[in-house]
Amino acid sequence: GVIGIAFSKEGDLVASIGMNRLFDIQIADWKASTILAYKNTSCDFLLTININPMDCFEMAAAGKNVLHIYQLKGTMIEQSEKLTLTSLNQEDFTVTCLEYLCYSIGKRKIRDILISNNKGELGIICNSVFSVVSSKAHEGMINCLLVWQSHSGKV
Repeated sequence: GVIGIAFSKEGDLVASIGMNRLFDIQIADWKASTILAYKNTSCDFLLTININPMDCFEMAAAGKNVLHIYQLKGTMIEQSEKLTLTSLNQEDFTVTCLEYLCYSIGKRKIRDILISNNKGELGIICNSVFSVVSSKAHEGMINCLLVWQSHSGKV
């Protein structure tokens, strides 16, 4: 089965996390019914995945106290970054969803990642640094995040 799924901004690519002990990641062109790349992560418990809307070759996957950034390179999925995440009270938590927040400042494209967890915390990852934005954004688990890009990608 599949535990997490995300579509690219263009809608042609789909990324998924397998619901098995190895947490496989697969990228497919679903319109062409073609698997483009597959990675057996055999690592941390992963629950959620998303594709960068400004760069469909980058995806983030997260789970128990961890966030991984992967790059699609041809038929390979390579891990480019791994962050260990810590809550304000140092308790273990599971990232339940993540959302890219992308914008431009002049000619620079900026990518931040918003995350939520099973403790009701809301956090952000900027320049590979994780910060808790709200320790009680919700009373319980947050299982959905949606970023509304009303500024048309410009700051």
